[in-house]
Amino acid sequence: MCAALAVMVVNKWALNVFPFPGSLMCLQFLSSAGVVRLLALCGQLECEPLAWAKARSFMLVPFFFGIAIFTNIKLLQAASVETAIVFRTIVPIFTSAADWIWMGRALPELRSACGLAIVVGGSLVYAATSNDGIIVHTWLWAWSYVLVLSFEMVYVRCPHPDSDLLRRAQHFTAPHIAAPLIAAPHTTSPHTTSPHTTSPHTTAPLSL
Repeated sequence: MCAALAVMVVNKWALNVFPFPGSLMCLQFLSSAGVVRLLALCGQLECEPLAWAKARSFMLVPFFFGIAIFTNIKLLQAASVETAIVFRTIVPIFTSAADWIWMGRALPELRSACGLAIVVGGSLVYAATSNDGIIVHTWLWAWSYVLVLSFEMVYVRCPHPDSDLLRRAQHFTAPHIAAPLIAAPHTTSPHTTSPHTTSPHTTAPLSL
C-alpha cells in the first residue's frame, strides 16, 4: 500500500512535467522491461524466452492491471493526489466483499474490518484537511480505477491451472506490469532451478 501511494505522488509529478498519460505509461513499461533485460545481460537475472503457452495463462492479469494503471493516471489528472489516495484505500473493501460473494471466503474479522475503516477514514480526513481538499473533476476515472483494480486482485486469486503463475504475475505491477510480456513471462535468479520457484534475488524495478 505504501509503495502504491508513493508511486501516485511520483506519477502526479510526472504528469505535471509530461501531461500525456498513455505515453507516460508506455515509457514506464518499456523502461521496466529494459531494466530487466539489462540485468539479465549483466548476469544478475535469468530471463526465460517468451513462451506463448505460459504468457497465455496469465495474459488477463497484465491486461486488466494495465487498464487499472491507465485509469489511475487519468484519475491523477482529474483529481488531487489526496483524492486518489482515498480511492486506493477503498479497494480492499471491494476485494473483501468480492472474495466473500464469489470465492466463498469469510468476511474480514472485526479487527480487520476496523483496520480497513481506520485506513479509509484516515485517508478521508487527510484529504479533506489538505490544501487542495477532495477534488474530483470526473467520477468516471475514479470508479473505473477502483472497479478494475478490485477485479484484477480477485481474479488473480481465483482457482486456475496456473494459479502460482497468476499470483506471481501480480507482483509485476505498474509501472513494470509490461515487463513479463516484453521481457519474459517471469524472471528468476540464476540460482533458481525451477521455473515456478522464486528466490530472494528475484528483481522487480518498482511496485504499485
